[in-house]
Amino acid sequence: MEKSKQARLMVSLPPEVRNSLRIMAAQQNLDDPEQTETASGVARQIIIKFYRQFIMEN
Repeated sequence: MEKSKQARLMVSLPPEVRNSLRIMAAQQNLDDPEQTETASGVARQIIIKFYRQFIMEN
C-alpha cells in the first residue's frame, strides 16, 4: 500500500491487546533493527490482512 494514500483512523483497544501489539512490534525490532516497527504499524498490518481476506471471501 502506498503511504501517501493512507487515511487516519483512531481505534480504541483494551490494554492487554495494546500490550500484545507492543510486544509484537518490539520482537520485530529485535529481529530487524534496521526496520522500526510500532504497535500501530502491527495493528495496521493485521487489519489490512484481515480486511483483504474478508473481502475475498465475500
